[in-house]
Amino acid sequence: MMIKHIFQKEPVLSIATCLAIISAFFVPPDAEYLGYIDFRTLAILFSLMTVMAGLRGQGVFDRLGHALLSHTRTTLQLTVVLVGLCFFSSMLITNDVSLLTFVPFTFVVLNSLNASVRSKLLLPIVCMQTMGSSSLSRTAASKLFTTTNVNGTKVSSDTSLVITMLEKKHSPTRTAVS
Repeated sequence: MMIKHIFQKEPVLSIATCLAIISAFFVPPDAEYLGYIDFRTLAILFSLMTVMAGLRGQGVFDRLGHALLSHTRTTLQLTVVLVGLCFFSSMLITNDVSLLTFVPFTFVVLNSLNASVRSKLLLPIVCMQTMGSSSLSRTAASKLFTTTNVNGTKVSSDTSLVITMLEKKHSPTRTAVS
C-alpha cells in the first residue's frame, strides 16, 4: 500500500527510480558512479531554482505577469511573447536555465487568466517554449550571435553575446564580433 501511494504521489520520481534500478543490471554500479555526477552544475541549478522560488514568493513574477498581460491584447500575442522569451533568452543563457526561468513565469501568467483559457494555452505554450529554447530551432538565429573570443576560437551562441558585451565593457577599443 505504501509503495502504491508513493507511485501515485510522485510518479516521475518513481519511474526514474525503477529505471535506475533496471539500468544497474546492465551497467553494474562501481566507484566511478560518483564521478558521473556534476555537483557544480547541480548546485548552480539548485541555486537558480531557489532564486526563482524567492522571486515568486516576493510577488515579482505576479507583477511582471500583470504588466505583460496589460500590454498583450490577444492570446496569440501572449503566446508569442512567452515563447519568444524562452527562444531569445536561450541564445544568451543555456536552454535549461531559460526553461527553469520562464516556464514557472508562464504558469504564473496563465494562472491570472480564467480556467478555460488557461487549460487551452498551458500545454501548447510550454511545449513551444521547450522547442523554442532547443538548440535545433536556434541554429539559424545563432549565426547572429557567433563571435570569436580574444584567442581566436569560435564561441557558441549560448555565451557569445555575453562575452561580446563583457569584452566591449573591459576593452572598448577592441571589437569582438567577427
